[in-house]
Amino acid sequence: MRFAWAALLIAVVTTAFLALFAWDHERDYPDGETSGPYGIGQAGPMVGLVFVLTVGATRRGMPLLPTLVVPPVLAGWFAWDWSKTDESGLYVLGVILLGIGSFLGGGPCGCPRQELLPHRSGDRQQGKP
Repeated sequence: MRFAWAALLIAVVTTAFLALFAWDHERDYPDGETSGPYGIGQAGPMVGLVFVLTVGATRRGMPLLPTLVVPPVLAGWFAWDWSKTDESGLYVLGVILLGIGSFLGGGPCGCPRQELLPHRSGDRQQGKP
């Protein structure tokens, strides 16, 4: 079951990255200026999606799985994307910070005490509360 969840996390995060981040790198304004690289309309859905998957895996008894799977997948995709446009090599620092941030951000979401989470009725063994 853990392998299936890991594969699902990898597939969903990859699909979300390609749909949200891989195609648009700048914001263009009417006065001709640009900023970037990404907008809240790209980052917000990704954060929400990863949060929902993390909580789902935690509720199924796999609290560390998203914390260990999501950061390297995100870092890998962003490294690939940023390396195509950054000639200075500073994208490596960005990838490292992204990996650390997504690991630290996913930890609190994925590691609450199991006793605090509501359980489905099918999760309990007979005769035990």
